[in-house]
Amino acid sequence: MKISIKKNDRKLLDSRGFIYFQKKKVLSIEGFTKLGSYLGKPRKINYLKCHKKYKFINILKRSKKEKRNFFFGDIWHSDHAFEINPPRYTVLLCKKISSIGNLTYFINRNELFRKLGKKNQNFIRKNYFKIDAPLNFKKNASEKYNKKIRQSIKGASKNNYGYKINISPYHNSFFNYRNGSRLKNIFKLFKPQYKIKWQKNMILIWNNEIVFHKASKVNADRLMYRMIIDEKKK
Repeated sequence: MKISIKKNDRKLLDSRGFIYFQKKKVLSIEGFTKLGSYLGKPRKINYLKCHKKYKFINILKRSKKEKRNFFFGDIWHSDHAFEINPPRYTVLLCKKISSIGNLTYFINRNELFRKLGKKNQNFIRKNYFKIDAPLNFKKNASEKYNKKIRQSIKGASKNNYGYKINISPYHNSFFNYRNGSRLKNIFKLFKPQYKIKWQKNMILIWNNEIVFHKASKVNADRLMYRMIIDEKKK
C-alpha cells in the first residue's frame, strides 16, 4: 500500500497545519520511510527508542498497565521548539491502539494569536521568553548537541499567514521571572480547535510551524512509529 500526498494535501498541511489518512491495510515500513523522505529529511533522535533498521524512526509505546500520572506530550507544544532549528513536520503511523479513545488535539498558532487581543498581542510580539528542553532530552543529549538548544524565544513571529505564537506551556514552564503570571493567563487561552481520534493504521502528519498539539491523558495501549522531518533545503 502507498500513500501519496497530493497538491491539496500539501496546501492543507501548510495552512490548517495537519492532515491524516485512514487506511484498512497497514502501510509498510518502507512506505512510511518514503512518505517522510517526500516531505523532507528524516532526523535521527537518539534519546528515544529507535527502529532496528531505520534509526530515524522512533517507537512510542504506552500501556494501560502503567497507570501514569504524567504523559509525555500532554501539554500544548510544537516538537523540539527548544532547538535553534526545530523540525518542520512530524509524521506518525499508528501500529496498535486500544478501544479506549486516544486523541491528539491541535490549535492553529496564527488563529490563536489573532484571538489574544491587542494588549496581549503586543506583549507576546515584543518580548523574548525563557525556553527549556525536557529533562530526558538534556540528560541523554551529547554536549555537542546541546549547543543546538536555544535559551530564549521571541513570543511571536511572522509567517505567510501573519503573526503566529511561538511560546507554549510545555517548553515555557518556568514563571519565576517578570511577567510570568501574565504569560500563564495567556496559556489559559489555549483551547483545542481540532481533535483526531486515533485508529489502527492511521497516518497523521502535522506542521510544527503552524500548529501546537498535545495528546490526551489516557491510560491505554498504544504503539506508534514516529518521524520528525527537517524541511528540504532549497
